Amino acid sequence: MGAEVSLRELMEQGLGQHRYTDVAVIAGMAEGVSRLLLGDRARPPVQPTPPNVATETRSPRKTAKKARSRTQKREYPRFERDGDKLVKVGWSKKHKEQYEHRAPREAVIAFARHLAGHARDGEVFAMEDLLPVPDLSGGEVPAYQVYLTLAWLRQADAVEKKGRDGYVLRDRSLAEGGLDKLWNAVAQRSA
Repeated sequence: MGAEVSLRELMEQGLGQHRYTDVAVIAGMAEGVSRLLLGDRARPPVQPTPPNVATETRSPRKTAKKARSRTQKREYPRFERDGDKLVKVGWSKKHKEQYEHRAPREAVIAFARHLAGHARDGEVFAMEDLLPVPDLSGGEVPAYQVYLTLAWLRQADAVEKKGRDGYVLRDRSLAEGGLDKLWNAVAQRSA
């Protein structure tokens, strides 16, 4: 019985995250567990539980926890400037705590220049085709700083995700002072 409830909760999470293939796989598992528990006896169909509705199987405590989780997802990631560094503040599902990644402005500029030089406005590009990204001193920008900058550019609507195909650079978003405008729009972290 506990396995079925757990599988049902996983399916609801999958539906909430639009992961329909995963939901179908989990539904097959749930059907298998049901057959093991009941044998060949017929079982009435289970009515799906609409999200955010407290039922007998969902305690108010779990519903409140899910609401907090959704609120946290909306708050993260967020970006701030700490002096001359771009800071990504994220939420770790595994550790259930906030974390930070930082990239110096030079790394952000190096990636933006590299991106503008290799990706045409409106055309799909893959990150694998852009890596490694040279830094301003001839070395390489660490991959986590490249992906941090990409996440920031996505949030700033300078880059758009195109499903599994890759990303699209928005028209002229990094040209003619565009990066400086985006940088200055990021909130400065207070002391």
